[in-house]
Amino acid sequence: MKRSTITGDTAVALIAANRPGYFKETVDALAMNPEISSAAVPVYCFVDKNPESPRLQAAHVDTLLEAIPHATPVLRESTYGCARQIIDARVQLFGEGYERLFVFEDDLTVDPTYIAYCLQLWSWSRDLYDNVGFVSGWVECHGDVAAKLPAASVVRWHARLWGYLMGRDAWRSVEPSMLEYQMRFKPDGDRKSQETNRLIRTWFAEKRAAGQFERGSPSWTYFELSASCPRLT
Repeated sequence: MKRSTITGDTAVALIAANRPGYFKETVDALAMNPEISSAAVPVYCFVDKNPESPRLQAAHVDTLLEAIPHATPVLRESTYGCARQIIDARVQLFGEGYERLFVFEDDLTVDPTYIAYCLQLWSWSRDLYDNVGFVSGWVECHGDVAAKLPAASVVRWHARLWGYLMGRDAWRSVEPSMLEYQMRFKPDGDRKSQETNRLIRTWFAEKRAAGQFERGSPSWTYFELSASCPRLT
């Protein structure tokens, strides 16, 4: 992967596979954020290989560059699956020296202030706490803004890891375990079974019990701004 010529300590990793309709909505939404449209924050798009649709990678690249001309496509030469895609994107981009990384999958749309919001939430939370590893925003319900705002609050470890901003220090603390997870359970992509899922849950529980997902004490914390009002119809 060739590093973008855009300077800075923050990058975006976009994970894509075989959902071109969703992908276009995600890319168009990201392109509305000024930090991306102005090329202040580089975008790397990791496009998985679909052996049943050989042209799909090229179509994804066309869609990507039409919306975000400065983006860097990274085309997989084999089928990675979602988990391996995300792990490898973090390995590559944090390895390039970025201090913060947004991770988006191709099934999420955000508003034009989302990048700025997460960067501001990151600065605020890191000024107050020394163990913030992720931040993001999430709205649980439908309805107008006026109905949602009174219920908005900052919550701790309410982990919905879509469209999150992650710190390099948090990644480094869990990287060995994530690479072990990949080698044990995802060497050939996302092959799933009930037995595999049981083994994964057991493995994670053992890691947590051994303190291997912690940076000493206290453990890493995830912050989000959540609007949790009832669904409006």
